[in-house]
Amino acid sequence: MTRNNYLFAALCLLAGGLASCSSDIDDELPANDTWTLNVMATKSDTPATRALSEDGTATWASGEKVDVMYNSETRGTLTPQAYGDKLATLSGTITGTDYYVNVDESSTLTLWFPKYAGATISYLGQEGTLDNIAANFDYAYASVTVTSMDALNHVLTTTNATFVNAQAIVKFTLSYNSSPLSVSTLDVYKGSISDANKIASATLTPANSEVWLAIPPVSGQTIILRANDGTYEYSKTPVTFVAGHFYPINVKMTLVP
Repeated sequence: MTRNNYLFAALCLLAGGLASCSSDIDDELPANDTWTLNVMATKSDTPATRALSEDGTATWASGEKVDVMYNSETRGTLTPQAYGDKLATLSGTITGTDYYVNVDESSTLTLWFPKYAGATISYLGQEGTLDNIAANFDYAYASVTVTSMDALNHVLTTTNATFVNAQAIVKFTLSYNSSPLSVSTLDVYKGSISDANKIASATLTPANSEVWLAIPPVSGQTIILRANDGTYEYSKTPVTFVAGHFYPINVKMTLVP
């Protein structure tokens, strides 16, 4: 607490106790000090977003976690206090550190779900199911601004959060000629089939003809699919996948000579 705030508290005591004074004190979050953070958060529900269900709903689930980022550091983790709806209160604690400036009023916090992704976002190693995407590849983020700091109770208040999806969700239904094609692997490339351009992949157990993939947004690109470790191939151009949108696509694969 700064010197001015100590003076503020002393004046309140002289005036008849802290209960008669506001507890919203403009202060900086001290290093290694833990504060409670509650954020009202909504999962994206734009009309074209059908991210994790075919009926168009994306809801909070029990046990989901949201990382709180500030100043390029993870400051804490929040969890939904109710689930089964797109709107929930996320609650948890964040901690101050000695790294540059600490959180204060008007600071912007970045929330990442299901984990901090930063420069390490990857859509490789999926299992081809919605459940697997929800648990590991449903990257979404939101920014909130600290509006007040209750220094007496160590509680931060922020603006509400609306999460934005970082990827498209695509349901590939695969066939060879007119028959369903059961695949064990599906790799997605952008522009070429070199490993450096692989943008999404899935290994299915058991093999299936329907594959769900989270795919980073692309615009006007050539997309190449390779199934069963390169045995089958399909390419199309131009292709655009918009983050937060759902695409059901029937794909007729070709046997590679």
